[in-house]
Amino acid sequence: MSLSWYFLNSDFLLNIVLLGEPATGKSFFSSSFMNENPPTEYKSTIGIDFKAKYVKYQKKCIKLYIWDPSGQAQFTNITTSYLRGRHGVFIIFSLTDRSSFEKVKFWKDLCDNSWRCNDSCILVGNWCDLEDKREITYEEAKDLADSLGILYIEVSAKNGFNIDRAFWYLIFNIMPSLRFF
Repeated sequence: MSLSWYFLNSDFLLNIVLLGEPATGKSFFSSSFMNENPPTEYKSTIGIDFKAKYVKYQKKCIKLYIWDPSGQAQFTNITTSYLRGRHGVFIIFSLTDRSSFEKVKFWKDLCDNSWRCNDSCILVGNWCDLEDKREITYEEAKDLADSLGILYIEVSAKNGFNIDRAFWYLIFNIMPSLRFF
């Protein structure tokens, strides 16, 4: 079916926001889910990036809006405004950068101050393919996620490992909470 058919006939619209420090691979993460070629070099997001994708869930057409705000401190107000209307959040950190891991609680607090998000928030450890550069163990990240009351998954935005699974975990957590479903 054509893309216009999906646009006119989507049953649900879900807003998903990607949070995390700069250079953690948020844009790589969304590009991988969109089946786009990943960028060949790092380019910092200025302001916000946006993507849309249609998926099928239990015979329903879901339109996903994926919002990728900059992780830079000067854009925090923009990020907060996008959190208010969202259905789900990925908090992404780099498994190769301890400082990005140490800021996870800041991003979770920002999310909670905009709207409580335990049921629709997933902690994502990115770059699991770079095992030789890893600074955070699976157990350490899982313990943090458990203490925050959210799910945890490791992905590689570079090769696409677990990217679809992360999005489907989030969709499966969001959909039962929607009315009329």
